[in-house]
Amino acid sequence: MAKQGNGGRELVFLPEQLRAVEAASAALMGDLVIIRIAILRGPRLSRRDVKNLDRKLRRTRLLLAAAVTAYDEILAGIADRETRTR
Repeated sequence: MAKQGNGGRELVFLPEQLRAVEAASAALMGDLVIIRIAILRGPRLSRRDVKNLDRKLRRTRLLLAAAVTAYDEILAGIADRETRTR
């Protein structure tokens, strides 16, 4: 969760939260490239290519789940800060 300092005036985010969001972002960018290639190749995709695409998309889905958790923690920290500073 977000740490607070200076009486709740600052938000300091955990490095793990940033890493989770960055990893998901990078994976999504890679997926977009791979999906575009798959669309262009269409039915010419080999079985191995399909298997690799499936594995890559499943891995990205896990990274996205971690990023969603990080966002939830960040938002909870912001909401907590807002209630403390009122």
